[in-house]
Order: sequence, then C-alpha cells, then structure tokens
Amino acid sequence: MSLRVFCIFLLGFIFLTSCASEKKDNDETNQENTPDEFDWETLEALVSKDGLKGLKTTNLTYEEALIISEKKGTPILFYFTGHACVNCRRMEEGVFSDIEIAILMSNEFLLVPLYVDDFTEIEPYSVDPNNCLGKEKVKTIGERNQLTECTFDEYQPLLVGLDSDGQMLGKIPFLRQKEEVKQELIRMLKKVK
Repeated sequence: MSLRVFCIFLLGFIFLTSCASEKKDNDETNQENTPDEFDWETLEALVSKDGLKGLKTTNLTYEEALIISEKKGTPILFYFTGHACVNCRRMEEGVFSDIEIAILMSNEFLLVPLYVDDFTEIEPYSVDPNNCLGKEKVKTIGERNQLTECTFDEYQPLLVGLDSDGQMLGKIPFLRQKEEVKQELIRMLKKVK
C-alpha cells in the first residue's frame, strides 16, 4: 500500500471515528452532522502534497513568505523545526496529525517550515557578532533560520503566526495538547478576520 493511500485511509478513519462520536452527541441535542458534509478533496489535498507529514507547506525563506503574505493578504505560520529535533517529531505526530489542526494549518495560513539544522550553503553575509549564534557571518540556511528564530525568544519546535503586515499573532512552543494548539491557531485567525 502506498504512503499516500495509507495516509488517506488513516485520516479518513480518524475523521469518521470523530464524526461518529460527534453524531452521537449531536443526536442527543437534535443537531444533524454527517460525514457526507466533510470536504474529502481537502483531505486528499492535505495528504497529496509533498511536505511536513502531509501538510501543505511552502519552500520559502522568511523574507519571501512575508512578501507573498502581504500580496495575498494571508497570515503566515512559521514552523521552526529541525531534521534532528525529537520534540519536533513528537509534536508533528501527536498534534499536527489531528485533522482539524492539519486543516487549520494548511488552509488558513501560509505554512512555512524553517529548518534550523539545514546545512545547505548560501552566499555568506555579515551579521552583528553579538547575535544568538555568536557568529559574524551566516553561511547556511540553518544558520539564517536560527538567527530568525532567536528574534522570537523561543526554540524549536515553535510555531509563530504573523499577519500579512508582519505583525505577530502569537507563538506556540512545544505542546502536546491538541486542544491548546487548536485554540491558539483559532485565536490567531480571529486577530486577522
């Protein structure tokens, strides 16, 4: 079975299971909610895109994301992560895999993962040596992303929401509680709507 088919099956199963328990609760209050109302194309789009555990992501720099966000009027969700970050994988598997959170992150924000341990070399540029890295030159994508991450006074895993004007909407540090993350994402979106 291909990974795509497995992901669609798994996310569909999770959704149907949650719908069944919600339907039971809703039947008691005479509300109607059926799985037929779910947008299956959205689910398939979530798992068919290359990216972070099936989420629709972009391969942009911090600066490029700010420009695109301003033009589109879309809030940004920067995800500071690392290839070797164990807590990042825990948050992805335990929190981002929740279908409601995945849909919020993928559809309501311009989701931009920034890897702090990406050793891809870039054209070196000078920076203030009193920065959090203690370096005079930034030479890799990871160093550039670490320098950006330092401005938010937190470390990966870290989600940072910005509006299309670059104003901070909020930060979500390492959390395993799905409901807290979902409520914080909703709170960020309410600030821009």
